[in-house]
Amino acid sequence: MNATSARRIARVRPHTAMSEAEHFFVANDAADFDSEAGRVWTVIASPFPGSLANAGSAPRRGWETGATVAEGSFTFLAPSTPANVLGMAHNTGRAGRELPPQAFHKAATSVVGPGMP
Repeated sequence: MNATSARRIARVRPHTAMSEAEHFFVANDAADFDSEAGRVWTVIASPFPGSLANAGSAPRRGWETGATVAEGSFTFLAPSTPANVLGMAHNTGRAGRELPPQAFHKAATSVVGPGMP
């Protein structure tokens, strides 16, 4: 990857997944994500090496680290599987800043992938 290019990293599930829990991480370094190269991804190791929830699935044929996969062969998922989601209320503008800070907990299942309800 050169200094002027962007890198996308995504968590995905193959269309041929053996279970709902199966997921892999992929990366794309194409200069133009709308190009043909922008729709071919490389399977990578989890970018979250300390997280058991984000370890990724065991490799299988065609999904080993370093393998290339077409964008049409998988579904994008939420970027990670968090154990906890913490939020901060009153952070949306001037009126919110005048209120005392208020943290809140959300269900980890509230993190969803693109287009999911």
